[in-house]
Amino acid sequence: MPEPLRILLIEDDEVDTLAVKRGLKSSEFNVDLSNETNASRGMELLQEKTFDCIFLDYMLPGKDGLSFLREVRDMGIQTPIVVITSKGDEKIAVEMMKAGASDYIPKSLLTSEGLSQSLRGALRHSKLIKEKLATERALREKEEQLKTVIESAPLIMYVLNLEGVFLLSEGAGLKKLGVKPGESVGQSAFRLYRNHPGMIRLINKALRGETFTDQIKIGEFYFEVNSTPLFDENGKLMGSTGLAVDITTHIEAERKLYHAKQLAEKSAKSKEDFLANMSHEIRTPMNAIMGFSKLLIQTPLTAEQREYLKAINSSGDTLMVIINDILDLSKIEAGKLRFESRDFDLRELVSSLVDVFQPRLREKNLTLKTQIDPGVPQIVVGDPVRLNQVLLNLVGNAIKFTEKGSVRIEINEIAQSEGKSKLEFHVTDSGIGIAEDKQDEIFASFAQASTDTTRKYGGTGLGLTISKRIIELQGGKIGVKSEVGVGSDFYFILDFLTSSSEAGQKDSPLEVRIQPRPDLHILLVEDNAMNQILAKKVLESFGMKITVAQNGQDALEKLREFSFNLVLMDVQMPIMDGYEATRIIRRDFPENLRNIPIIALTAHAVSEEIDKCRAAGMDDYSSKPFQPETLYAQIVGLTGPATQPRSLPSILDLTYLHDLAEGSNEFLAEMMDLFLERIPTTLDEMGQALRGQNWKQLYHQAHSIKPTYLTFGIPEGKELASELEKIGKAGEDKDGKGQELLAELKTLSGVAVAEVKQLRESLPLPG
Repeated sequence: MPEPLRILLIEDDEVDTLAVKRGLKSSEFNVDLSNETNASRGMELLQEKTFDCIFLDYMLPGKDGLSFLREVRDMGIQTPIVVITSKGDEKIAVEMMKAGASDYIPKSLLTSEGLSQSLRGALRHSKLIKEKLATERALREKEEQLKTVIESAPLIMYVLNLEGVFLLSEGAGLKKLGVKPGESVGQSAFRLYRNHPGMIRLINKALRGETFTDQIKIGEFYFEVNSTPLFDENGKLMGSTGLAVDITTHIEAERKLYHAKQLAEKSAKSKEDFLANMSHEIRTPMNAIMGFSKLLIQTPLTAEQREYLKAINSSGDTLMVIINDILDLSKIEAGKLRFESRDFDLRELVSSLVDVFQPRLREKNLTLKTQIDPGVPQIVVGDPVRLNQVLLNLVGNAIKFTEKGSVRIEINEIAQSEGKSKLEFHVTDSGIGIAEDKQDEIFASFAQASTDTTRKYGGTGLGLTISKRIIELQGGKIGVKSEVGVGSDFYFILDFLTSSSEAGQKDSPLEVRIQPRPDLHILLVEDNAMNQILAKKVLESFGMKITVAQNGQDALEKLREFSFNLVLMDVQMPIMDGYEATRIIRRDFPENLRNIPIIALTAHAVSEEIDKCRAAGMDDYSSKPFQPETLYAQIVGLTGPATQPRSLPSILDLTYLHDLAEGSNEFLAEMMDLFLERIPTTLDEMGQALRGQNWKQLYHQAHSIKPTYLTFGIPEGKELASELEKIGKAGEDKDGKGQELLAELKTLSGVAVAEVKQLRESLPLPG
């Protein structure tokens, strides 16, 4: 039998302590549990013995959980720490995760399954920490090896500032110049090489911002110097970096120069592979940086901090666009780009595209017009995602380079044969135009019409390259006609199969008959404020009642409290995403809620994304931006006839308590006795604290009583206690509502106590 897991629980709330003990006892793990009620004693116990996991509450007498956590991490103790949070304390959980917590578990999940899941996660986290430390050691060893290689290789790596002072100068090539490693750092290159006119010439070229490869002879040695300018984030020249390679043994023979060229080409390929790999590696931490910055911007901030965060978000968005362009290009180069072949509505695709660009068009006071020839088939067969990507690139470029006027999308059928249609697409703008001698270059990787264009408008120059590859891989062709100062016309030609099925047109969502459905109550799970407003407006136009949840965790709580007919679930959200929330609903919820219809809201309606939604348990998906008629048809198709919402008890909802009890009436009796004893006593103490203006005691009592109300399904009680908690935290009853809130809480609690007493008396117990 495996050794029991050594668990330390630091929790002063009796209800939560009982729940944890019971949950661990019924969990899949063999547990040796130690329990302390304050941080100081917990620290003493940590110094006496080691633990496999620590469950830690934030609100503790004396030292709070965050201070304890920081002290433990400062001591170098890496034991996984799982924070126990109350409903509404997600900000505290995020702060503690930043300070080194491994995970957090809401008090609503202190069941055997919830605790088992947290333990599994904590143990995985512990394993990852150990692996990370091992990786860091290996990385340091690699760095030392790299340093050894640089110091022994016949080359010089250098960085110069604008004054010509060496900031870096390493490599075995320095020895051939009579310079010791590190000796030239901080020294002027003009002084060190004052007797070498050729070197002075190259230094001046480098500091003018030129990129070059040149050869130089110093004494009896030949070096090939590769120089690249360094710019700051504003495009201002700040110095130069380069590599000087000793080519003395190769300079005499043409054959060896040829081999050197071959080596350079191989090096270029390695750089390309490295770039593709690094793009993938960068993407993971970038997602975390952007995600946490968006979470942080929702917290109380000064105006200066908010501006800094907006800058971080904007820079992160720009960098992600660049990374995605590079990844798409590397996928094309590797021959891994795959094309779908399915029916889609071409006019609907263009309509959705126009909706996407409306904010940018309004910002620049531009118009986007569309013209689709009547002869163009309504339903065609091809890859709508890749077609949309090309049009997004072309229209996005047109808007970017147009300051006034309009952008136009035009589609014509130029040839037709049985089962096939040849279509010509045009994206025309009234923008800055492109010089004739630059029109072929703009389709090359990382190319734009000029460096001025790059600095003024930004971008990678990859959008047109990717579009060209996508079109050509499907057997089409792409080109441009443009005149500087007049505008540009980007066009491409593609063949599409015509759909043999008439059903696609007959069943088009545009022909769905919409009837008001006031009987439907929809839970919209979406964290984006603008998307919330849009979705609410559309759904309310269908006569439906809408409740909004900000994330997956919020959705789970609302599903336990209210009755809904269907869930619209965004897939990418902070705190808990739509996939995880759906899995929990399908796995852990009671049977009458487990099968509620769920429609995914996703911005990526590709096959991999759809498969992921299905695997999580979602019934259907709607791509953003969604078509109202299509969404209505999906909702009606999944909900069917109107259903009446379930009614909840006026005061108590013991669903969560019964889940904790897992059929044990003894546990129910123990919890009810604790409720009957604690509620009246705590309310009296809160009254005394309020009258005596003992704000610290009021805050502590109000905070400690909230989990009890949630355990017994009294959300109104929890909300009233939260308001009193805020008064205690503020240290004053500024609006004079304290006594009124307490009176309301006592009235509600009196009814609850009466109901609990009645239930307790009727509870059958053995013996």
